[in-house]
Amino acid sequence: MNGDIATPSSSLHLSHDNDVMHAVLNRTDKGNALSADLVAAFAAAVQQAQETEVRLLVISGTGKHFCTWI
Repeated sequence: MNGDIATPSSSLHLSHDNDVMHAVLNRTDKGNALSADLVAAFAAAVQQAQETEVRLLVISGTGKHFCTWI
């Protein structure tokens, strides 16, 4: 499976390339701070990764900050 993966949240962008999943935090206006919505989307992404052939999950953030926490 390759390409973008639909997520229930616009706060997290997922893509999949062979056995690598990329998760990009996308709350630039909030410094990619965690929210309930983002945590739920990330948990669903991890669950999906565990159920597929994903061997590596790369986590990054948009904008200036990776994550400013909460």
